[in-house]
Amino acid sequence: MDLDGIPRRAVESDPLAALMAEIKALKGQVATLERGATLRNASISGGDGLRVLDSDGGTRVSINTTDGAVVAYDDSGAAVARFGPLSNSKPGSYGVEVKYNGSWVQVGGGNVDWGNISNKPATYAPSGHTHTGNQISGVVPEATLAQGSWQAYNQNVPGTSFYAVWVGNGAGNQFGRNTSSARYKRNIVAHDADAADVLALQPVIYDRNDELVYPSESETGDRLIGPPNLIRGATSEYGLIAEQVAENVPEIVQWYESEIDGIRYDLLSVALLDVVKAQDARIEALEAAVSALDSSYRPPPRPVTPRVSASGAPAVAPPPTPYTIALPEGAPNDR
Repeated sequence: MDLDGIPRRAVESDPLAALMAEIKALKGQVATLERGATLRNASISGGDGLRVLDSDGGTRVSINTTDGAVVAYDDSGAAVARFGPLSNSKPGSYGVEVKYNGSWVQVGGGNVDWGNISNKPATYAPSGHTHTGNQISGVVPEATLAQGSWQAYNQNVPGTSFYAVWVGNGAGNQFGRNTSSARYKRNIVAHDADAADVLALQPVIYDRNDELVYPSESETGDRLIGPPNLIRGATSEYGLIAEQVAENVPEIVQWYESEIDGIRYDLLSVALLDVVKAQDARIEALEAAVSALDSSYRPPPRPVTPRVSASGAPAVAPPPTPYTIALPEGAPNDR
């Protein structure tokens, strides 16, 4: 070739570079074929239909091109499941059948032969039976209502008497009667609350906090994936604040796991006795002062009904347990 009138030799292409380009093009074509060969381990043979083979050439799944049945096989090549027209458990029907303990069973087809169920317990309790308390182990996280727990107090409770119960947080969360007899007590000492402290308590109206309950595994308690369930707290409840009660009448505060938790509302009436006593003493002093000024003054009469025995008391009560109420240390003897 001529360049600017000067003869030049043509430049030949690099044969190695050309070979590498061809190899690259072939690799790209092979990759394309591999991506498109989704059934490269499958083969179609005669009337057997489509068969999916494993790496050793064994049949794992077959699709019959005549009736459309899909059959799965185990490692030995034996059929273990069939979808479509059934040929073993219920020939002539359509559905799914599996081979279980040597027998074909239609899935969802009704009762399973008792002999084909493995890992059965040796004995069974009758359909109707009971268990004593010592036969139950562990703490039941969720239980149905205890017998009678839904009943109103004015309904007839079986037995000779009924009583309030407490629930302990020790082993077993056991129930116990709320007792107050002297036979259960010792070191009995008089205790007077300051009426001003009791009167300092402020009743309030409040709403309880909402609670988020997350889904969890019923057996293990492990948290599951999913949104929480919002449990709305009760609203417009009436009562006291335990922290304020602890500042004034700590005797009636309940503690749980080293934290202020609740109030013994039943003992609030005991503290109110001191308020009544204080007010009664003031009334008596005022009446005495009025009587000194007016000798004709007489306190207004108040009707009093005879005493009656408590519900559940025996007709003939046994002698009561003797008791002594000691005075607080340093208290005068004339109180």
